[in-house]
Amino acid sequence: MLGLEASIDDGSLFFGSSGTSVGPQGGGETNREIAAALRISPSCVSKWAKHKRETGSLAPAQIGGYKPRTLSGERADWLRSRIAAGPFTLRGLSAELAERGIKTHPRAVWVFVHAEGLSFKKRMARPVCKEVCRDWRLMQTASTYPASRSFLRP
Repeated sequence: MLGLEASIDDGSLFFGSSGTSVGPQGGGETNREIAAALRISPSCVSKWAKHKRETGSLAPAQIGGYKPRTLSGERADWLRSRIAAGPFTLRGLSAELAERGIKTHPRAVWVFVHAEGLSFKKRMARPVCKEVCRDWRLMQTASTYPASRSFLRP
């Protein structure tokens, strides 16, 4: 072993006891010598060297996030205006987008609608259900509810 010490500080890799930023093979060592000193594989050292040559740093590359959303820009503007125009279903919106030449899945439409805060609950929109739900909530919080079931109260 060469007695090398390694540490990563601010995206730079330091080798040697002097703490100078030499990078892989910067001090004349081979990949195998550096790998043995750091107890890593030689291929890892060569990959670090290649990454440093190409990018100028040892910072990791981006993982994910390369593909833009299908429903953005003009498509999103059209979709917002269509949603505001009247009732819709996710499959219906997906079919309308397909007619306009935009291939998308109903799940992507749901993600867009949900992100816009435009979800629609049919059950709660009907007056009868609103009364039933209100009565149920009142029953749950009423003081006349049996004491043996007090664990069900909020």
